[in-house]
Amino acid sequence: VKVFRQNMGLVPRNPEAGMAFFSWQLRLGGWFISYENGKSAVSVKHAVKCLSVCMWEVSPQREPGSKQEPDGSSCLWSTNNYQLWEAAVNRRKEGRLSEEEEVPRLDKRRGAVLLHFCVCDFASFWRKRWLWEVAWTATGLVSLMGTEHAVASLPMEGAKEELVDMEHLPPKVSRWKLASYSHLRLVFSACDLIVPAARGAVYIEALKMSPGSQALLISICKSLDFLLGFIVAKASDMTRTRWGRRKPFIALAFPIAIISFIMFCSPALVFQSRGNELKPCSHLTVISGEDSCQSMGNETLAACLTAAFSSGDLDEWDQTISDTGQDHINSAGLMVYFAVFYFGYYLFGVTGTIIPYNALGMEMTTEQRDRSLLFGMKTACQFIGYAMPVMLQVWLNSFLASDVPLQYSIMSLVFGAWAAIGLAILLMVITERPISVPAVIKPAVPLVPSIRRLLANKPYRWYMLLNIPQALCALLPPSLSSYYVKAVLQQENVVSMTTIVSGIFLFAALLSITPIVWLANRYGRSQVLCCIMFQYGIACSCVCFLPAEFMLSFAAFFYFLIFCIGVGTVASFVLVEPMLNDIVDYDELLSGERNEAMFTVVETNLSQLVEIFGGVLPLLAMQAAGYQANGGCACGCGVDCMKEVGMPYSRWHCPSDIGYSCMGMLTSKLIFGDPTRAAPCTRQNDAVQLVIRVFFGGLPAIFAFLMIIPAMKVDITTTLHRAILNEIQLRAEDPDRICTDPLTGLQVILPTNTPPDLFKEHYSTWERRMATRAQDVLGKLKQIIGGQLFISFLVGVAILVGCSVSNDVTVATLGSLAMAIVFLIVPWNIVRLRLLVRSKPSDIPKPLAEDGTPASVAWAQEGLGIGRPADSMPSQ
Repeated sequence: VKVFRQNMGLVPRNPEAGMAFFSWQLRLGGWFISYENGKSAVSVKHAVKCLSVCMWEVSPQREPGSKQEPDGSSCLWSTNNYQLWEAAVNRRKEGRLSEEEEVPRLDKRRGAVLLHFCVCDFASFWRKRWLWEVAWTATGLVSLMGTEHAVASLPMEGAKEELVDMEHLPPKVSRWKLASYSHLRLVFSACDLIVPAARGAVYIEALKMSPGSQALLISICKSLDFLLGFIVAKASDMTRTRWGRRKPFIALAFPIAIISFIMFCSPALVFQSRGNELKPCSHLTVISGEDSCQSMGNETLAACLTAAFSSGDLDEWDQTISDTGQDHINSAGLMVYFAVFYFGYYLFGVTGTIIPYNALGMEMTTEQRDRSLLFGMKTACQFIGYAMPVMLQVWLNSFLASDVPLQYSIMSLVFGAWAAIGLAILLMVITERPISVPAVIKPAVPLVPSIRRLLANKPYRWYMLLNIPQALCALLPPSLSSYYVKAVLQQENVVSMTTIVSGIFLFAALLSITPIVWLANRYGRSQVLCCIMFQYGIACSCVCFLPAEFMLSFAAFFYFLIFCIGVGTVASFVLVEPMLNDIVDYDELLSGERNEAMFTVVETNLSQLVEIFGGVLPLLAMQAAGYQANGGCACGCGVDCMKEVGMPYSRWHCPSDIGYSCMGMLTSKLIFGDPTRAAPCTRQNDAVQLVIRVFFGGLPAIFAFLMIIPAMKVDITTTLHRAILNEIQLRAEDPDRICTDPLTGLQVILPTNTPPDLFKEHYSTWERRMATRAQDVLGKLKQIIGGQLFISFLVGVAILVGCSVSNDVTVATLGSLAMAIVFLIVPWNIVRLRLLVRSKPSDIPKPLAEDGTPASVAWAQEGLGIGRPADSMPSQ
């Protein structure tokens, strides 16, 4: 690479320009030649001399196509290589080229691409934007992103037009890589949609697991998995292999998650009733059509059933039945099966795979445009993944409507195989971004200071307050839609209407992604998010308060409300997730390190904690209100009566109603009783219906309105984000530079990560201040931390004793929720106490806490790394 720079005579007039080009020479090792033009050119195709873009005359005079410069010199502008070559040939013929300007064999170099590097006139260069990979400051100084990046940016030969805006620039990450990364999100979404649905349709409705027992198992599994996410994130950040630091975790954990997913969705193959003797008249069950019932003479199914009623071999259709098989499946084996594979799916899938996967996406690109494209594709794949199980289940339900558990077994096999293919594609296509040498040799920051620094990040605290209601808004309506359709709208073919609701929901989500992104780019993420969540809250309120009769009479209005809920859900994903990426960049400015995995694990575990409450509390409330699995029926509403009670001709088998029909299908005509009566397996009492309404529509409406407050606080605008990236880049070029925080206007002093500073960051401000008041500072700190640890143990023991003594599922479930918090506090204090035990009195930094500094200021200075305002900082 040959760089032609301005004449040294211009350096006294613009010393910063000279310093900039000296930096070029040091970074690229280029060979320099002088011109009196203030411009520079780079030969890309050949590392040889070439003429400058501007051909300057020895004596000031004007030529055709030239313009007069303020200093009296003239310039022939030749931005086209062919024109430049012709100009050089003419000058050579006229003998007007000096030996300095002569370039041998110029005609063989006419394919070289010349790039402008304006040093003296920043504005004219900025209008051209010849090279995006070079960042420019407001003073016109060029700042490279590093030698490798600069050299990689130069092969732009063949460019026929100037790049006038950033939208025309090619992405730095290929579309194929973006698609390969986003494709795995599609499979995750399909699994995330199937697992909660299988919990209700298979385990509760078909296998008769009580909602309280399932809530207990969910809370225990989630609580155990809750702590492991922090370990996975820290291990992923510290891992250094030739394959990267994220891909090894994905490659090892995801296959186990796939196996757990398939087994979790297929319990009916192991536990569902089998071998029941077929009841009388089963040989007369019609499989060819409804009209055959009346064409079988004396041997018709109706006559056979009537004779069986008289002989006592069968119960009459309206006879009260004491044994409906409600508890024959609710066994310890089923609960163990549920716990093992549910825990395996979330441990190796959500924790072991999702955390490194999300961190990998944050590291793929730093460009705002590519990042928006990446997360736009990821969100699109996410909702396409939600749509795939819906479409597959519509097809399966067309011929397996009476056997819903078998539908979920088939879907788990299909998407399990798809997940394996997606994993292989990601591992083969995606290459992790190399880690810079300082990141490798720098000692790792311990877990406690890392988390404290994250929590000291003010935009991130607002983001967490935004993420909690957002997670609940995204969780509650989809997970309770089948209960709403079955118990509130009382639809026997639950799968059919639920798939319609899900299809409209996903259609709204996919249709609204592009308009939401356009509105966010035009008006800002926060403003658009607030407006969309407001309409989401209105729609959920209507679903909660409007009666079922109104919804069924005006089905179009009900589907319109579902459409609005779908738009609000996708907006929370499209607009909220990019905010975290901006916050990660802001954290890099404050801490000097990239902590994508730590941010991901905090967000993921926060979502898991929210999911514990959001997934468990509705089940507990439903059981407390008197919910009965499948309406108290042994079969019906998607549970096969032939497998359960040996009646292939029964649509349902309930305590006070047996739906005898010709074929036993959901659409079969009933032989006895009112043929238009509702299926008893859809009936729940008023209290249960109220609980479902509140959790399906009422609470999401409240959470949507609550999202508006933090959404207005967390926004980092495009201008602020560019300023943050610019400060990070300038500090990368000059490690001694003290950056300015664009959000606060304060100077940023990076954490030193020295042992004394890391020791202080293990303990909060009030803990350190209490310790400094004692003579034995180390002993006092041990008392404080040990006391907190002892209280945590006591609380945990009290919870366990209370759960065992009460022998109540609800108490045990609430105790498990409390234990999730204890599981966080106990290891946190163990790590801090361990540091104190290993320390000596001489290891205590002095001063440990500044008594004259307010707690909030001390926290900001130590955790956030922010010093005094820029105008009051001493020069360094």
